[in-house]
Amino acid sequence: MRVLLPFYFCLTLMEVQSVFKLKPIHILPRPSDNIYLGKPLFLTSLLEKGNYATAQYLSKVEPNIGNILSYSGFFTVNKNCDSHLFFWFFPAQKDNWKDAPLLLWLDGGPGSTSLHGVFDRQGPFTSYKEGLRKRKYSWNVKNNYLIIDQPVGTGYSFTGKHCYPTNETAVGEELYQAVLQFHQLFPNFQKGKFFISGSSYAGHYIPALGHMILKYFSTRRLR
Repeated sequence: MRVLLPFYFCLTLMEVQSVFKLKPIHILPRPSDNIYLGKPLFLTSLLEKGNYATAQYLSKVEPNIGNILSYSGFFTVNKNCDSHLFFWFFPAQKDNWKDAPLLLWLDGGPGSTSLHGVFDRQGPFTSYKEGLRKRKYSWNVKNNYLIIDQPVGTGYSFTGKHCYPTNETAVGEELYQAVLQFHQLFPNFQKGKFFISGSSYAGHYIPALGHMILKYFSTRRLR
């Protein structure tokens, strides 16, 4: 796996263009606080057993909003702490998406959900008062687009025992565990191009993850 670590601090031309070229898609009603959304989908136990096909099936998001295929769920990154990182993956919008590069987007903050990337930056949707619109110049038009809410405690990612990371080493280790499990969920990416990008405080997260990948890569754990 080849890894590149670009830093992202400004609007791209694609983002500027997407503001002016929006296409309305399916509008979802706002959920009530009384609606039961079900239990979190934990995928780690399936991946540990090699059942990645089942994990893919369960994590597929239904319905496909605006005909955009996506997968989502939780990776357990610390069993002792009951800590889990949330991910949302959007395959490239083309038939041979499994051969396209994989782009990971991380928001900064610290404490800012990476869902900002999905809805406000370069993801397949943009949000407005009445619902969602399809973004014409999304990164996932030609590339695979992955976001992870991290560190634990950010966005939908959570811990059952208040085990919040207190340094970049811990952040990098847990994020690496999530990236490792993602490549187990989609083994076709294990030999492909992998780009890590983000904004703001992600300038700390990106090197932390890159360090962990380089640290463990020689042991072939990622493959």
